[in-house]
Amino acid sequence: MLMRGRPSIGDDGDMPGFNGVTVDAPKGLRWELALALIDSGEGPVRLGEVEICRNVAGPTADGVIRMTMRVGEHADRGGGQTALVQGRQVVDEAASADPHFARLLDKYDCRWEIVSDYGMGTVPLGEADRRGNLVWRT
Repeated sequence: MLMRGRPSIGDDGDMPGFNGVTVDAPKGLRWELALALIDSGEGPVRLGEVEICRNVAGPTADGVIRMTMRVGEHADRGGGQTALVQGRQVVDEAASADPHFARLLDKYDCRWEIVSDYGMGTVPLGEADRRGNLVWRT
């Protein structure tokens, strides 16, 4: 049964689309807002193709900073590895440019995830292990 007035929720429980702050570079007032959102966990931030958020509320709250890279629904392990490398490069460049961001990454544990975005939601495909290697789920 279709419920009117209620947004759809993907299989992973996340709302489809992005409802956060998008930043182009690690500088300026928008970047300062993005840092505050990451630190407080109040909302997600998109830097390049990386979605950065910290889960601090609800039953799955762990305080970890999640770095999520989205790939197409037919992505394979190679595509996931490419997305992971590119995402790490974006985050590393931002951390090198802004010591405050680097301190946030040191302050909290970080989890790197690859998800398939099929338009109405996402499905987890893989994540980086402690050594940074991609562990593919399928």
